[in-house]
Amino acid sequence: MNKHESNKRISAVCMILGSMLIAEIAALYMNSGVVKGVNKRADNLKVYAKVEKDDESILPGDIYDRNGNALAVTDYVDGDEKNEVKTVYSNSMAYAQLLGYTGRHVFYPLAETAEDVVGSRNDARLMAFLDENYFDEDGSIYNTVNLDGRKGESAVLTIDDGLQNHVYEAMSNYISSTDDIGSAIVMDVETGAILADVCFPTYDFNNLEEAQQKMVEDQKNTVLEPGYPVTYKNPQAPGSIFKVLVAAALIDHDMEDFTVKNTSLQMDGGWICDAYSYRTSTLDVENGDEIDLETALNISSNVYFAQAALVLGEARLNETAEKFMLTNDGDGFLLDFGEVRYNWNTDVAEDIFAQTGFGQGETEITTVQAAMIAQAVANDGNLMKPYMVDSIIDADGKTVYSGKPEKMGRATSKRASRILADYMRSTAQECCSLHGLEYEKEVFDEYGVAGKTGTAETGDADNTMNAWYISFAPYDDPRYVVVANQCKVRGKEGSDMIPIVADIYNYLFTEFEE
Repeated sequence: MNKHESNKRISAVCMILGSMLIAEIAALYMNSGVVKGVNKRADNLKVYAKVEKDDESILPGDIYDRNGNALAVTDYVDGDEKNEVKTVYSNSMAYAQLLGYTGRHVFYPLAETAEDVVGSRNDARLMAFLDENYFDEDGSIYNTVNLDGRKGESAVLTIDDGLQNHVYEAMSNYISSTDDIGSAIVMDVETGAILADVCFPTYDFNNLEEAQQKMVEDQKNTVLEPGYPVTYKNPQAPGSIFKVLVAAALIDHDMEDFTVKNTSLQMDGGWICDAYSYRTSTLDVENGDEIDLETALNISSNVYFAQAALVLGEARLNETAEKFMLTNDGDGFLLDFGEVRYNWNTDVAEDIFAQTGFGQGETEITTVQAAMIAQAVANDGNLMKPYMVDSIIDADGKTVYSGKPEKMGRATSKRASRILADYMRSTAQECCSLHGLEYEKEVFDEYGVAGKTGTAETGDADNTMNAWYISFAPYDDPRYVVVANQCKVRGKEGSDMIPIVADIYNYLFTEFEE
């Protein structure tokens, strides 16, 4: 091999090695993610790395009740920043479906764009909502004071911890906290502030992994539906508690003198609404007797309210329903702890529309909306927007958001509310007499409780029922609304909720007020 050929070979090898080096440098450059859009995988990893760092370094703010009692506190285990992060919940079983939980972001490495790589945090309920934009752009349990901040903003709720725990215990005496669906809400009549909100089934989020596994198992059980608490996300047929709204419609449309005969009603298509005789020590109604509005509420007459819906007609009933936040579009409405969902449809066959008059048909509401019906009647017809977040405070103690009472509108007239307060007062007394609830009647008498039961068919294959009770007290100067229910249950009716409600009122007017 001559010198010329040797030089050519050396040059060729150098070119090959040079090309390989350039290719390697290019590959490293592309995979580095230095320039966005050059390599999708690198872009995705870069986005994820930043969010993962924030997940590890920024702790969510804490949650407190109205009196400063800690309900959920997040910190590093043993105070060591190198250790795991843990949220400690005060009596998680009483708060699980209210507070929920918060955690790390979900990662989608195969997302089409870098913006879609990181999903929302693995969280739920109020702790998820407190990470959204409802509270202005500065309000979030993950917002820090400055770039070096490690703690997010804390939320102070309108909830009273002592009352919340008592409501939980009162419900647990009659409803299984883990195997049944049920809830109770206590609301301030004048402001709409939610003082207690308990929902079953519930879970211990202090053992989050086990609780989440249990929730997955329960979700397979189509009855429990743990992902959709009946307090605001899982509307149910209300049954006879809805008669209060229909009664308001009658009074506001100058039809409070409407009467019917207590005889069975047969509709075209074969549906029959049965009439029943009714007898207690204070009230006697036989088949064929003429019944007025107060008597119809006292004995919870389906015959009366089916015909009341028909005589009101779709337009007038819709007019009143819309004032109570029920519209045929069914879009729901937003509160400071999530979207309230419901089902309302009056564009139905005549027999279904008649059933709407007593809370069946295609009518479904959640516990908070049932409380809103009672609150408006108790508050001279003024419907207040329910709220739960009293304030959000940053790590420097600055208040960045303040909750306040807000009037949503006039649901019914002052005149109608006063009439209904009297009627619901006598209805509460009658129901206790009918079912032999002597202790509960004493409590209702002492504190002036006005209320209405509701028992609704769910229409499922197991023939389950929803049991409801809505109330407020004192009826002549209302301060509190209390609503309790148990849903998709066999062998119970609305009157079975009265002992729970009586227990709650006894606490409200003694320990809570003192």
